[in-house]
Amino acid sequence: MDADTAVDSGTLLDRLVDGGVVEPADGGDRLRLTDAFTDRLDATRATLADLDSAARRETLSEHVEAPAEVDAVLDVSDHDEEILVEYLAVADHVAQLSHADRLRVLPVVDALRRDPPADHGSPAAFTPVHGDRLPLLLRVHPEAVVYVWLDDCTDCDQMRATLDELFEAAPDDVAFFSVYGPDAPRILQERYGVPGGPATLFIHEGTVDARLYGAQYESVVESELRTLREVASA
Repeated sequence: MDADTAVDSGTLLDRLVDGGVVEPADGGDRLRLTDAFTDRLDATRATLADLDSAARRETLSEHVEAPAEVDAVLDVSDHDEEILVEYLAVADHVAQLSHADRLRVLPVVDALRRDPPADHGSPAAFTPVHGDRLPLLLRVHPEAVVYVWLDDCTDCDQMRATLDELFEAAPDDVAFFSVYGPDAPRILQERYGVPGGPATLFIHEGTVDARLYGAQYESVVESELRTLREVASA
């Protein structure tokens, strides 16, 4: 599947190209997964289908030394088994990637495999993502702000306008993600305590540190972001 992901000269992306995970498409300004890596994904998925939870843990442990990191990957795979499929396929396909780099690769693989997430209610500075990938993304980006929005929602429109006024771009030290609530209601409710929208979550080390429901004043958002930075630096 092709995606509007620009080819750049980043070291990690170069390694994915060299490792045969992705290749340029459409004249070189887009990327696609290679047929070989797509076959690897299919084979990995078929293998996992025959394994129980203990065998899956053992298979993952062949690639991840720290038991806590094994637990983390299995945890973020609870709501989306494809995360484990992608992780193992990348680990088998590209030699000598670190565990941290494999985690960083997964959002790229996901973006090339799926239709883009809904973005029509997203503030400009926020990156729209699929809700089922939030656990992984928040593992890769420990400090983050997540904005959850709905359709036909006056408060959502007001909160988006507030966030657009505050932020022309995401800061370097905090990731900004937006999620269309109906895209993943179960995981938003069960994992992050979000029953609807608008909701703005301030995340520290993958855990919700503060929640804002409804439309908010700029000063309230600024205060929570300042608190998040203080917690992160403590």
